[in-house]
Amino acid sequence: MPSRHYIVEKGIPALHTKVREQVQRHLKEATSIALTTDLWSSGVAPMSLLILTAHWIDSSFTLHNVVLHASELRGSHTSMRIRNAIEEMLAKWDIDNDKVHVVMRDNAANMKKAFADMGVQSLGCFAHTLQLVVIQGGPRPSMHALCQPMGAYGEGSCESTDAGIKTMKRTLLEAVTERFDYAETEPIYSVATLVDPRYKDRFFTSPDHQELAKEALIREVEIMERKRKAGSEVSAEEPPRKSPR
Repeated sequence: MPSRHYIVEKGIPALHTKVREQVQRHLKEATSIALTTDLWSSGVAPMSLLILTAHWIDSSFTLHNVVLHASELRGSHTSMRIRNAIEEMLAKWDIDNDKVHVVMRDNAANMKKAFADMGVQSLGCFAHTLQLVVIQGGPRPSMHALCQPMGAYGEGSCESTDAGIKTMKRTLLEAVTERFDYAETEPIYSVATLVDPRYKDRFFTSPDHQELAKEALIREVEIMERKRKAGSEVSAEEPPRKSPR
């Protein structure tokens, strides 16, 4: 059985190198990459971790998800510090900004500014936005206020509880409208909706939004076509390789 010294000093580094080379090869072959990132503080240690995960679809339409980094971020969490950390992570994997389709992040102002300064498209996490809706949607009646009027056998009613529920529903709806009002005019969401055969253009609330979505889709197709032509021209300019003897 290998010793602990061999496993730590040779076995794990060799495995890390092998996996890294394989991941880097797949990343290089990918035409477009999406990223998810999060910055969180540990509850058991005084440290903050910046996580970066890559997602892409290969030529056989297989989805890949790989955690590229989980690195400590020291000092204050300024947008500049976050930007520098992300750019360093991408450089280590030879990922150009042009290859990044979109970054999914939280809704913090420092995160928004970091990717805006990088010139990379980014979107707020849906789950995080929904959590903000619930927080913003108060005041809400307590679980005690809801259950107490019902009695042991579920009988009885309470006008104050009904009023509280109506208030909760109204404030939640207002929060949803405020937080997700941009979604229908966001090109990334609208294009994804159009190309999804389940939805297409059936659920846009106005003809103007529908037209904006179609224009965004046309732009995406044009960009893809330019990239395809550029790749074909580069391949044509490369000299043919000599076959080994």
